[in-house]
Amino acid sequence: MARIREFRGLRPRTDLAHRVAALPYDVVSSDEARQIAKNNPYSFFHVTKPEIDLPEGIEPYDGRVYASGRSSLDSFIRQGVLSIDPEPRLYAYTLFMEGRAQTGLAACVHIDDYLGSVIKKHELTREDKELDRSRHLDALGAQAAGPGRQLPRGNHVDARADRLG
Repeated sequence: MARIREFRGLRPRTDLAHRVAALPYDVVSSDEARQIAKNNPYSFFHVTKPEIDLPEGIEPYDGRVYASGRSSLDSFIRQGVLSIDPEPRLYAYTLFMEGRAQTGLAACVHIDDYLGSVIKKHELTREDKELDRSRHLDALGAQAAGPGRQLPRGNHVDARADRLG
């Protein structure tokens, strides 16, 4: 059985949630993200694809890219665009795509459960991409990408984003 625990998540202000919401970082190019976020200072692409705020052509693994993402995240928190939940929680979510829904649970997991395949990897990721996301996570001090790891099929999870437990 996977070992999981609650964490304090970041949530967008209700009136800005539709402007903060962004596609997963890995389904759009930097140029596409730049265009999508061009007139939206609240787009989460400023955090997950921070190269959009730097000169075009910058190497995506340049340290300034990660620093820019951290700066954007800090700014969103400082401005009240995002707020940190006061208490740790487990977060249920449902993703919808092409008429299908997938419900999951966002939680902290034990690294040994991930490495030992107790937690299902959603894809086999190239080492350079794993290193990039590790550097991004370290720079931000937060996991800014959406759900990406899954527990094996089993109990149904209620899709409400209420506190579980």
